[in-house]
Amino acid sequence: MKKFKILVFFTALLIIFQSTVYLFLSFIISFLGKTNSDLIKTVLILAIYPILWIVWLSSKILQDYLKNKCLKLMMLNYKSKITTYIVNHSFQDFEDMKFNEYKSNFMNDAKMIRIRYSIYFVLIENTITILVAAGMLIYISPILFGASFGFSIITLLISIYAGTMLMRWVEKISLNNASYVHKLNNLLKGFQLMFSNSKIKIFQKKLDNFNDEFETNHAKFICKQFKWSIPFGLNNRLSWCICLILNAYLLYSKQITAAEFIAVIPIFTNFNNELIGVFESTANLFSTNSINRKFNLENELNISSGNQFKKVEEVSLQGISISYNEKPIINNLSCDFKANQKYLLSGKSGAGKTTLIKTIVGFKNINQGVILVNNQIIDNKNFYDFKNHISYVEQNTYLFDDTVGFNIALSDHYDIDRINAILKLIQLDSIANFDHSTIIGGDSDKISGGQKQRIGLARALYLNRQIWLIDETTSNLDKENKYIIENIILNQKDKIVVMISHNLSKENQSKINQIITI
Repeated sequence: MKKFKILVFFTALLIIFQSTVYLFLSFIISFLGKTNSDLIKTVLILAIYPILWIVWLSSKILQDYLKNKCLKLMMLNYKSKITTYIVNHSFQDFEDMKFNEYKSNFMNDAKMIRIRYSIYFVLIENTITILVAAGMLIYISPILFGASFGFSIITLLISIYAGTMLMRWVEKISLNNASYVHKLNNLLKGFQLMFSNSKIKIFQKKLDNFNDEFETNHAKFICKQFKWSIPFGLNNRLSWCICLILNAYLLYSKQITAAEFIAVIPIFTNFNNELIGVFESTANLFSTNSINRKFNLENELNISSGNQFKKVEEVSLQGISISYNEKPIINNLSCDFKANQKYLLSGKSGAGKTTLIKTIVGFKNINQGVILVNNQIIDNKNFYDFKNHISYVEQNTYLFDDTVGFNIALSDHYDIDRINAILKLIQLDSIANFDHSTIIGGDSDKISGGQKQRIGLARALYLNRQIWLIDETTSNLDKENKYIIENIILNQKDKIVVMISHNLSKENQSKINQIITI
């Protein structure tokens, strides 16, 4: 619907522009027809050509500017729908690391969609111009109309050649694309982290910001391409020369008047160019049909905004069975997690401890059984409300190519003093002394594995959720730091703590309320 409104808006503006230009042209023709003085006619003819060219060129530049603005809005709308699709449907896809497929959606598919959307605008421009120009040409001289139609086929080859001369800005567009892919890689890889900490809306906002930056630069470079295409508009010049020669013959043979002589050249040129555009655009439009139908794109996030669980008293797993690639991982498991209790998941490597935690977070689908929170079954309607109470600290902590503050708060708005206090608590004084705008992660990642794990804990401390799911978060720490971090985790009050640790220190084992063997 939004795409349709943008196209209608553009069409209305274009009709206004085209009408203004041709009304001005008609006024000049009418004025010349009423003038009897040959001297005045000659002076006006010499003066009007530059004026007409300036008016036409100004109209064309303004049309191109508006077209790129409208195209940007349509592309942002398209990419926003892809983002929504990812958030609504792609938990398992991200678990299976299908990043390349989504990069293709944002880059390769979007490139083709951009062509398709551009074609809409071109067809609107061409159709309006052709109808007006054809009517005027036929009225003035059917011979000119026939010559223009035949010449359009020849100049099609010239327009293709002119397009090969614009490589400089094409290269800039390519560099812009590469930068966009890099930023998408960084953000999409952190989807699990944002999802598990109920930061989906922040994830969407960051992704939309990247899209806005990319589309803004792209629109700028496209405008530059247009400016540099003017000197290479060979087909316009050739069309103009042939029209001038033919027009001069018709004037000499008194088949057209002096006023019509002035009017025909821009009309002839426009008709010729726009007709070529229709040939090219129609072929390109059909070539993008399959990509346009690729997604059943959605407009709304399937994320509830209610607050059904003000406080989680108990999380109960009943008869949970989970499989991966048709191989059973967990079979008919039942257990309860209660408030202010600490739980240790125990079992052999590959028994399904991490799988169980990811199932609670929402990364894994349950084949059989249910999860209950406060005796209420978790389903699609209340799942996100439940997740607002969960902090997930994974073994391999992911860092965005972003500031220290964002990597801990998972938001662009944060309390830097509170973050520094948390970093000092978990023995990360060196990072605490960083400027809050210092970038960590991504290409600038110089953080050790142990420091990353503690940043993962810092996220849980900052978000202060009621349920902590801890997956081997001390595996990269030395004995001293391991004890400190375990102590912080197990001394949390009024929280449900479920942790996986193969080597829990003896001093902290007494703080565990229950060991659940899988």
